[in-house]
Amino acid sequence: MTKLLSNGRKTVAGLVEKPKPGAPTLQRSLSLPAIKFTFDEVRAEQLVDSIYGAYVNERGLYKFVRAETHGPQHRFIPGNTPPQVVNQGLLFDEVHVEHKEPPPGISRGSRQHLVWLLFATLTDRRQVSGGEKGVYASQCLIHQQYPWLYTREVLKLSVKELAEILIQFKIGVPRQSAQYWLPLAMTLFEEFDGNPVAMFKTAGSTIENVQKWKRRIEKERGYDPIPGFGPKITSLYLMYIAELGALPFPKDAFAVDVHVQRLFLQTGAIKLHQKTLNFEIAERIRGFLCALAERKSYDKLILSNAFWLKGSRLCNGCSKRKDIPLLCSIYQSCSGPRSTANYFAKGAWYPEDEVFTRGDIRPGYGMPTQVPERQRTRKDVPVIPIIPLFE
Repeated sequence: MTKLLSNGRKTVAGLVEKPKPGAPTLQRSLSLPAIKFTFDEVRAEQLVDSIYGAYVNERGLYKFVRAETHGPQHRFIPGNTPPQVVNQGLLFDEVHVEHKEPPPGISRGSRQHLVWLLFATLTDRRQVSGGEKGVYASQCLIHQQYPWLYTREVLKLSVKELAEILIQFKIGVPRQSAQYWLPLAMTLFEEFDGNPVAMFKTAGSTIENVQKWKRRIEKERGYDPIPGFGPKITSLYLMYIAELGALPFPKDAFAVDVHVQRLFLQTGAIKLHQKTLNFEIAERIRGFLCALAERKSYDKLILSNAFWLKGSRLCNGCSKRKDIPLLCSIYQSCSGPRSTANYFAKGAWYPEDEVFTRGDIRPGYGMPTQVPERQRTRKDVPVIPIIPLFE
């Protein structure tokens, strides 16, 4: 590519050539693409080190919350009542008491379990998926009442019929989920005899290879063989089955969901300059995390769970909690929980996204205090001024 500079010189792949005598000088302004965000690798590494170290050493939140007891992939298995440690488990138990019948159970790590996880992970694409119960608890209830949805029998349904079932359990974007479910089921059961491990081995097992395989099949056949399985959902499912010992966790896999992205934004590891699509940020973070984990020999399964537990347990509702400084390992470097409204509504982050106040343990003693500008929770609420006790 040739670029003409204001002095008449031109560069071709790094070479500089002098203009001929008497040749006219062409002045041209070169417009560079606007930078959407900057990535601070130093802060990003500090963030990862803090979260990983806290999890491994069971500090703060991780004294009480662990992947094996609170991760949905471990807590929710159809027919196996989860421990009663969160509301999802309690709601799950209440349903079984109401029906007064034992649910159909599947063994942990069995092919049935891997198939159920495949479809449950497919529908884990929205914050509100599954309603108050959560998507995995709701998928357990679907399996209790419609176990054949996770077999080749589901291919007898139309998209509309399947969507109507998913709506009953408040699965997010039910029609789209149904549209993805049926082609996935066709690929899984008709080409791989219901074996997800064989399917992902054929696809290449890594995130990059799976995406290439999807594009190749879509070009040949005119449809996506496993719709919905982009880098994030593919990483999430491969993480689940890696924990079950079905396949090694790929080097290029990391489920960079809303919780991971929000933590990078809140700590200043990523600074937005304009609207940025969430997948653009996700891919930048995924590459960084995979390279860092390999360089520092971090277990990515541990790191993945640590990020998700922190984001889902602490960032959500942070402002209302007084124990946050004791539980959060990044409290001092965090600006406060960032609004995810645009993430879910528009698939993007904005520099002007609202940032809420952090939780705190400082006593107020009933006295009004001034709220810093960056910690105001609502733009229309005036700051309460400090009232002097003595003039």
